[in-house]
Amino acid sequence: MLHRFEARRTAAEALFSFNLFAVSEEGYQQIRRLHLAYYDQARAIIEQSRSADRVVLMNLQLIPLRTPDEKLAGEPRT
Repeated sequence: MLHRFEARRTAAEALFSFNLFAVSEEGYQQIRRLHLAYYDQARAIIEQSRSADRVVLMNLQLIPLRTPDEKLAGEPRT
């Protein structure tokens, strides 16, 4: 299987996406709920699958880089 990955036979079908952004706490919570719902829906599809035509790696990450009460670099401390 490793030789297929290295040969990039799946490159046309592979999806890699990232987005680094700033958002309100409310927006983050909405995105978090969507992220969890997407994961649950994907797992449901996987569980219902009756054949194993493909081996797939799905990597989902939503990582907050600071808490809402942390100041950004350069912001004055209050």
